[in-house]
Amino acid sequence: METLFAYGTLLCPAIMRDVTGLDLQGEPATLEGFRCGLVRDEVFPAIQPAPGHCVQGAIYQPITAPAWSRLDRFEGAIYKRQTVSLRLANGRAVPAETYVIAPAHIHLLTDHEWDFDHFSLHDKSRFIADYGGYAHLSG
Repeated sequence: METLFAYGTLLCPAIMRDVTGLDLQGEPATLEGFRCGLVRDEVFPAIQPAPGHCVQGAIYQPITAPAWSRLDRFEGAIYKRQTVSLRLANGRAVPAETYVIAPAHIHLLTDHEWDFDHFSLHDKSRFIADYGGYAHLSG
């Protein structure tokens, strides 16, 4: 699969480029049946299945095999990559891969909503400086 659904820090063009090595433009998309929350004691979100909820984000394509490898290392053990079905603004359904919180870490997902604008203004620099996933990109 060549399509990624991003809903959190990867919506930031600079972070997406740093992680994937690709300069991609996102297309707005909605993931139904999931909810997005802040990860406890962190500045980034995760998603989990939740009937009646939806997550706004964007799809990015084409994601190359080397980019998927970098994304998997960056996201780490807290997430598992999963195939989902998204709805684009034109109503078309498309499949994509996304990162869902792993069952072993579900207890870390809070009910606090994650806000991209707040992240961009207040937390992005700290995330880039402190997030351990960056250390795994050089392999």
